[in-house]
Amino acid sequence: MRKGVRYNRAMRDVKATNPFYAALLVVGVAFAITACAYGVMTVRGLDPRMADEQGLVGLMRQHGLAILVVELVLLAVLTAAAIGTDEYWERGTESRQMASGGREPPEAFGQRSEVRVQRSEVGEDPR
Repeated sequence: MRKGVRYNRAMRDVKATNPFYAALLVVGVAFAITACAYGVMTVRGLDPRMADEQGLVGLMRQHGLAILVVELVLLAVLTAAAIGTDEYWERGTESRQMASGGREPPEAFGQRSEVRVQRSEVGEDPR
């Protein structure tokens, strides 16, 4: 093998990235941080000496529940959008691969095995 040549370079399969997954990642991280901050606010609220805090704890006390609900709604909408558009992004990748002379699109699950069974039933070579 030549030096500097990658072994799987010719087999590289470029897939389109669903942009809703990136948005889900951002909103999910924001939700996790908000939920932790809300928990800290709740625990600190148990101590009467820290009842009147400002900053992040004060923000969570005033608007924390609303922020969490908005983030949950965003997570639900983005999840539905990501799942609903997966096929669209996969089809776009397959059509670009075919246009550039790449591999054929993958066959449907089980389709090839059905063809083998049908051919073997009539006495043809199952390959």
